[in-house]
Amino acid sequence: MKEIIPTNVKNLIEYKQYKKMSDFAWNILNSMDDKNSAVMGQPFLKAIDSIGVNIVKGFNEDKNAKKISFYEEAIIDLSEALDHWLELMVKRNVISKITYSAFKELDNPLKTKLKSRISSLDKNKK
Repeated sequence: MKEIIPTNVKNLIEYKQYKKMSDFAWNILNSMDDKNSAVMGQPFLKAIDSIGVNIVKGFNEDKNAKKISFYEEAIIDLSEALDHWLELMVKRNVISKITYSAFKELDNPLKTKLKSRISSLDKNKK
């Protein structure tokens, strides 16, 4: 059965998943002291926010090749946020291992959905 793509990005599954992640990241940033916020928290939030920006750009792009490029960039931003900044924050004891694990649980569903969207678009390239 073919997936029906919403007409509004806010209804896109990937965007909804990103929003949960973004809210969580915002809470993490707000819990940090000024030094850690500047060094790790703000770059972490910037990477997280870039995921959403690229999902919106991909959603609104007409050409499948460009859509794919934006969704791939969202995956790269996701990796930067979680594989670099989140790892660094837990290693430096800025966040707890519980917070780290809870945040990492959001990673796979979003990455999987983005890869699925890319695969679907790749089959139908214009």
